[in-house]
Amino acid sequence: MAYATRQPMEPRVRDLMRRAFIRVAPDEGLEAVCRLMAMARVRELPVVDGDRLTGMVSQRELARAALGHACRGDGAPSDETIAAFVRPVEPISPEAPLPEAARRMVDGQRPCLPAAESVGGAPRIVGLLVEGDLLRAAYRGRP
Repeated sequence: MAYATRQPMEPRVRDLMRRAFIRVAPDEGLEAVCRLMAMARVRELPVVDGDRLTGMVSQRELARAALGHACRGDGAPSDETIAAFVRPVEPISPEAPLPEAARRMVDGQRPCLPAAESVGGAPRIVGLLVEGDLLRAAYRGRP
């Protein structure tokens, strides 16, 4: 009698994604988000409206905006929000294999990737996959 050998399951995004993470709303102030990103030492944050993912905002884009204001000599308006700097992003499913997520992060030059489930047609963010966690898992050989 032959027994089937059980193949180990391929690690999934859900195995490694962070379930607790910083997120910002599109109406957050430019200066406040810049300070938050600097304090948290992150380069990119998910932007959510409630729990619906609207996109990502990067430190680089916010720095360019601040530099533009400084070069014009007008200073960043205190009421300017990050809404204009939110870039759409295609979230990944928590059930997607980790190699697919890693490929998308490398190809898109993204430091993180939001994991979302579709609820009523809108992506609801459920986690965040961060490049440092991928590197640690690859180094250790497991998620």
